[in-house]
Amino acid sequence: MVLINRLRDAGEELPDCAWLVSPWTDLTVSGETLATKNAVDPIICEGYLGELADAYLPAGTDRKDPQVSPLYADLKCLPRVTLEIWPRMIHAWHL
Repeated sequence: MVLINRLRDAGEELPDCAWLVSPWTDLTVSGETLATKNAVDPIICEGYLGELADAYLPAGTDRKDPQVSPLYADLKCLPRVTLEIWPRMIHAWHL
């Protein structure tokens, strides 16, 4: 996501599509589903993601920086999105 945003901002040609498999778009670890899906997802939990974010980012990094968390980025003029929801599946089941 960050690369595509940089290409757009630089006026470069954008790819026709991007396949994002389980992109980590919010390193603030603030999503509601971390609580609501905690009992059903054996892989992802809030504490674990917090530890990963701490290990990945230098101390003091603003986790809302769009270069870190694309959830907070301006996503205008990007290729269209197709969202498919598969009920009762665990995180990244399709891999």
